[in-house]
Amino acid sequence: MCGLGHLFERQGIATTAISLIRLHAEKIAPPRALWVPFDLGRPFGAPNNAEFQGRVVRQALSLLEHSNGPVLQDFPEDEPERASESSDNVEPWSCPISFARNAEPLSGPAAIKQTLVDEISTMQPWFGRALQTSGRTTVTRDAESMEEIATLIASMFEAELPSSPDPELSLVDAVRLAAEDLKAFMLEGAAAQPGNPTPVELNNWFWHETKTAEIFHQLRAICKAQESSAMQTLGFLLVPLPHQRAIEG
Repeated sequence: MCGLGHLFERQGIATTAISLIRLHAEKIAPPRALWVPFDLGRPFGAPNNAEFQGRVVRQALSLLEHSNGPVLQDFPEDEPERASESSDNVEPWSCPISFARNAEPLSGPAAIKQTLVDEISTMQPWFGRALQTSGRTTVTRDAESMEEIATLIASMFEAELPSSPDPELSLVDAVRLAAEDLKAFMLEGAAAQPGNPTPVELNNWFWHETKTAEIFHQLRAICKAQESSAMQTLGFLLVPLPHQRAIEG
């Protein structure tokens, strides 16, 4: 959308945009853009909060007051939990499966792979239940092949970066798709567990309680340390900004 802004402006149409990835907006420099610190897929924040979403829309539209650009503003508020999620009358969801983290960070490809395989195996029955119940999934590969993801991610912790396991994909794209599949696998499995967890609860559980997320944070640092700009961008995308802040302070 940032790129389309330039096209429309050349036709004399004033534009404003909402950006979920600040780095992209900085690189593309659209005429006007509002960066929001929300999870990908939620440009206006959590659903069912019309008052908050209205503030996001109004601030984005207010950028049209600027006749010259590029203008990039930051939305000053974090996404609130939905009223149904923060009500005193609602017990917070607690995942019945514990993925207690180690006191010390995981290290070494073998330990990384075994940790991922263990969490995948634990979540496998729940993912199967979710798939059976809904009949659909956003995971792009068979559940039986999830160990391939563990192998690829663990190989990123070797002294030298591996080659892409898919000749049709770059290493960056292969790792990105693998990480997306693994996250979706974990979240869909967790969502099938008792208690009807909300999206906020699921994301908080994944990013703050699973060892998989801990590995994602470490992988992010590895990607950011590479010379390749594409690999650096991958590192930025691996962990949503609100959870980056929560971990890194």
